[in-house]
Amino acid sequence: MTDDWWAEIDGEILDCLRAGGPMSPAAIGCRIGVSEASATSILSMLARQGQVRVCLVELSDACRRSGQTAEAPSSEEVAESSISEGQ
Repeated sequence: MTDDWWAEIDGEILDCLRAGGPMSPAAIGCRIGVSEASATSILSMLARQGQVRVCLVELSDACRRSGQTAEAPSSEEVAESSISEGQ
C-alpha cells in the first residue's frame, strides 16, 4: 500500500512537470494537493533517483530580511559528505 502511494505521488509530480514544464515546489504542491515542504522532499528523492533536476535555489524571505549568512563548507567537508552518502 505504501509503495503504491509513493509511486502514485511520484507519477503525479512527473506528470505535472511534463504538462506544465519547470515550476516551483510550491506550484507543484498546489497542483497535486500537498504542502510545499512535502513537494520539496519528494522532489529531492526524485532528484536522487535521477528523474528530475533541481536548477534554482534562492534565499528565503526570512533569511533575506535578516541578512544571515552561513559559512560555506570546505571542499573536504563536501567530499566527506558525498562519500558518506555513497555518491
